[in-house]
Amino acid sequence: MSSSLPPRHGWFSTLLAGALAAGCEGPAERLFTAQGNAPSRTGLVATGGGVVVGNEAGNLLRIGPTGAILWSSTLGREVASAPAVAAGTVVAGTLAGEWAGLSVEDGQDRWRVAGRPAPVGPLAADGARVYALGADGAM
Repeated sequence: MSSSLPPRHGWFSTLLAGALAAGCEGPAERLFTAQGNAPSRTGLVATGGGVVVGNEAGNLLRIGPTGAILWSSTLGREVASAPAVAAGTVVAGTLAGEWAGLSVEDGQDRWRVAGRPAPVGPLAADGARVYALGADGAM
């Protein structure tokens, strides 16, 4: 299910360096701009060699340190919240309660399940596990 996306659609992700480090006196420097195929409200999640972002078109994308889209995978519905990374797996849930675990390296499916509650808020990871909150407060 992984595929490349066209380079000019929807949302923008810009890496800024300089102003974010403590004690910097100059402005931030734009290093790159990467574009996906839809807007995103999930935020970026570090992968130890880039970032992962989910979008409103139901795609997860891994963006490398130079701005190249390394892989994308279609989940089918809008990604509900920030994904999380644990043990080499990116985990994300959609608003429709579809969940996926994808390889950080190549975006290949490790598992998928449907019919579960959609996550409320960003997922959290402790290195080995990913945690999610449901609308009823269950974890």
